Amino acid sequence: MGFATYGRTFKLSSSSVSGLGAPSSGPGPAGNYTREAGMLAYYEVCTQLSGVSQKSNISGKTLPGPRISGN
Repeated sequence: MGFATYGRTFKLSSSSVSGLGAPSSGPGPAGNYTREAGMLAYYEVCTQLSGVSQKSNISGKTLPGPRISGN
């Protein structure tokens, strides 16, 4: 068994719609090391998660895991 050690990113079409299934207008910015739009290495994701809430709320259910909002 393995787990993903990378992150996919997307640019939201509208900053006012950021929930699960929100429309995107393309890939997110490239990482400093991967240099590929929409793709971040594990260590690039970790640097962005410093001080971020570790719980998400989707449809009233609290789920464990990182969440970044306001981007």
